[in-house]
Amino acid sequence: MNERVVRAAYILSQFPETHETFILREIREMERQGVRIEIFSLKKCRDKIVQTNALQLKNRTHYPNVRIRLAALMLTVFVFGIHPLKSWKLLKTLFRDNRKHPVYLLKVLSMFPMGVWIGWKSKRLNVRKIHAHWATVPAETARTASQFSGIPFSFTAHAWDIFLHPGNLERLIDDADKVITCTRFNKAFMNQKYNRNFGSKIRVLYHGLDSSERIPKRGPRTDGFHLLAVGRLVEQKGFSHLLRAISILEKEGRGVSLWLVGEGPLRAALEKEARLLGIRDRVVFKGMLLQQEVFSLMRQADALVMPSVVAKNQDRDGIPNVVPEAMAHRLPVIGTSVSGLPEVIIDHVTGLLVLPCVPEKLAVAVRTLMENPELGESMAAKAGELVRESFDSPKNVLLMRKELGLI
Repeated sequence: MNERVVRAAYILSQFPETHETFILREIREMERQGVRIEIFSLKKCRDKIVQTNALQLKNRTHYPNVRIRLAALMLTVFVFGIHPLKSWKLLKTLFRDNRKHPVYLLKVLSMFPMGVWIGWKSKRLNVRKIHAHWATVPAETARTASQFSGIPFSFTAHAWDIFLHPGNLERLIDDADKVITCTRFNKAFMNQKYNRNFGSKIRVLYHGLDSSERIPKRGPRTDGFHLLAVGRLVEQKGFSHLLRAISILEKEGRGVSLWLVGEGPLRAALEKEARLLGIRDRVVFKGMLLQQEVFSLMRQADALVMPSVVAKNQDRDGIPNVVPEAMAHRLPVIGTSVSGLPEVIIDHVTGLLVLPCVPEKLAVAVRTLMENPELGESMAAKAGELVRESFDSPKNVLLMRKELGLI
């Protein structure tokens, strides 16, 4: 084994996941910059659609097969025998932090042996840092791996894992060597929630975009005005409000149609709502698509709409990755003033920003773009500049390497 190779272990709930292209980009850029990433997936990949550029990484990912699970159990028994105090202390911490949420506690405990095994494997591979994506079971598993290997751990916190964290996120932050998060809003939320200033412990780094994804948008269409919306079909995406906005525009006689990309538990309800609103023929439910297929739609659409809301359970988006992707394609963007979206959508500068949960405001924004194509082009150009500056993958990954000590 080449001792000079810088190695990091990445612990993920599942790899690859079709909608987690930002993690795939990060890993690929890390490796392009010379960091060997050992991927540990806590679950087998069950996605029917796998991004083409994830296949090579998938083939060398460590999955919890029967052999590894058995080895992890045996190793855990061995570790308890030689380090009983450390082992019981960590288990006590897991119980104390998560006892109010028994289902989550069981998930964390079920991955305890895998954490021990990942720590052992990481030490054998001369891993310098153990990093997890999502501040839930992956981060808990990373902490376990760190405790038994002596290798420092870090994690990236994204959205629901911050806003709906079922355990003791504050202790996870304290125990981690570094925490990365993808919006300034997220960091401010954690500071406010725990009534403290985490300072440099939490670093804000936007998800990077590959330069090959910055493809100029084609010219305007001649067959109506086409909106694009992309995301899981769940409450916090706010797609119901977008359907109502299209209904308003339909009553005005404006030829607006929608391509809705994504799957989720609300698909049947959204299809029914579109029928009841009389716009079913205006909305095409595309289902789950590969990233390149989404990019193809971006080159055909007239605007991207991200009608995010705060869900009843307080879940919400961070900055949906489709927003900077659309900006990179010079596609005008309409979004709501939720969570991290105002960090990239500066009203009438890089896009149109409206209040959440108000279909009438969304309709006004769409109407504004239809009647002022020059404004759309101007905002798209400025948004492209913002993306080049703040979402550059090589630059952001280099900053992340410095934060994690992977230089």
